[in-house]
Amino acid sequence: MKKFAFVLAFAMVSAITASAATITPTDYAKKIEISLGSTAQTALGASTLTDFPVLVRLSTGISGFTYADFQQTAGADLVFADAENNALAFEIDTWNDQGESLVWVKVPSLSASSKVYAYYGGSAYAHTASDTWSAYAGVWHFNENSGTAYDATANTLHGTPSGSKAASMVSYANGAVGKARVNFADKSYLSIPNYNSLGLGGTFTISGWFLANSVSGYPRLFSRKREHTA
Repeated sequence: MKKFAFVLAFAMVSAITASAATITPTDYAKKIEISLGSTAQTALGASTLTDFPVLVRLSTGISGFTYADFQQTAGADLVFADAENNALAFEIDTWNDQGESLVWVKVPSLSASSKVYAYYGGSAYAHTASDTWSAYAGVWHFNENSGTAYDATANTLHGTPSGSKAASMVSYANGAVGKARVNFADKSYLSIPNYNSLGLGGTFTISGWFLANSVSGYPRLFSRKREHTA
């Protein structure tokens, strides 16, 4: 089944997976091992997920990790790899060298025993962040501090504040992951471009994180419209 998702993320399964580049560990001064096992075991049990974006939280609470070891600004020399030194697609959601940084890492096979390795302390690592979401039609983090909600995928389905109270949708607060957009007032919504060319058809999945202070009437979290033909 094809799917949509909100991180908020909007998603579509794709059969195309890009081949991984190989990194040279000696190009980087630092390496840390990040075990995904405890989180994965709680969420998955005995299941395994393929090409799944996992949220990695970087902070000085990790043994051996310090921002002083980075040689580039805003984590530009950061790279993730598996045990065979295959580079993993990733996107920096939030970079905060005074606290916690949030990075989405696409793990080829996520299970209770999964581990990834973060390398840094070298030259800037060139990568395409949208590769992290290659299986998704659209992903919106809602952390822009501006009106437009930018799509993190390569599909550029950027959300535009619309409706009679669209101006209220440019306010932000701390969310489940990084910043979150608040004040979705009555008659305000985000409008994304037509995505028919992506071939989603009538079956897909949408998911997202929402906090409603109060609910009355018939609120919509997601709504899909299409042109009416006589």
